[in-house]
Amino acid sequence: MATDIEAESLQILDDVLNAVGPIKELVEIGPVQRDEKGGWVNCPITVTDINSVDVDAINKAVQGLATTVKPQVLQGDATIFSGVCPGEESHPAPPPTRPSATDYFMGGDACWIDTSPSDWGTLAFAAHYIRIRDGAGTDIDVNDGCLSAGHIFGWKSVPGDLLSVPGHAQALQFVGALPVAGAARPIDAALARLNNVAQATRGSVRGFPTLTGVATPTIGMWIAKNSAKSGVTAGLDEGPVIIQADGVIFKGVRRTTPGFACCHDSGAAVLDRNQNFVGLIFATQNAACNLRPMAYYIPARKFGDPVNPLAYDLEIDIKP
Repeated sequence: MATDIEAESLQILDDVLNAVGPIKELVEIGPVQRDEKGGWVNCPITVTDINSVDVDAINKAVQGLATTVKPQVLQGDATIFSGVCPGEESHPAPPPTRPSATDYFMGGDACWIDTSPSDWGTLAFAAHYIRIRDGAGTDIDVNDGCLSAGHIFGWKSVPGDLLSVPGHAQALQFVGALPVAGAARPIDAALARLNNVAQATRGSVRGFPTLTGVATPTIGMWIAKNSAKSGVTAGLDEGPVIIQADGVIFKGVRRTTPGFACCHDSGAAVLDRNQNFVGLIFATQNAACNLRPMAYYIPARKFGDPVNPLAYDLEIDIKP
């Protein structure tokens, strides 16, 4: 369940989005920053080209909100689904070759669709059972399977399409992805089935103990991950934001401190201090890894917990 501060942040973000309306250049709204003495909140609105938006109109649009909001308009890099690094469009980097065929693969390792190996990303984890739901009617589950981002396993994939991991060709079969384009609650997550359970270590992310369960992230909490591009990193949850990636609005996803993740890290599991799964990396700023881009993850919600219409979160059940 959302705390008061989380619920207030989500409501302010939604109010600001509704007040300013569609903005083609929109990158991000938030995170909400409070001034307790002044009784107001700052809610940054980041766009790709500040000269192409009417800043005065944005400021005027939020003046009538119930909460006193100061909408600082900023210019920043576009948000992208983190499957391909900037500059790789013409010269794609091949997927990693480790671990070798003699090693088990597990969460944190690379994965890719066999028909598009340059769009490689990261496995969140393998498990004995995974069930995911988007809160809008789509429900997918798998026995002896893996979780990753939908754009890594392939939004255009069909059940049975093959995926590979380093050292293990055609190790997975695509099961299904939650809808994104045109969806009421776009959630960038998908499942695949293990073709040979003996090849995988289930229930763990490389370098971390066994998963203990699912928890909902909170503002300021410590988080960590292992991923195919940037490896093991730790940081803080900076709170909920609204982002626009490839024209799709994602409400209530979480922003991390800079440098937590970058391109090819999509699909990585975000963990808390207790080894709970708290979310799934799916997007970053359109900037190279050495520039320490902002990263974004889909927050997790325990299966059966109430749906929050202001947060597009991943309802998930895991039996490691």
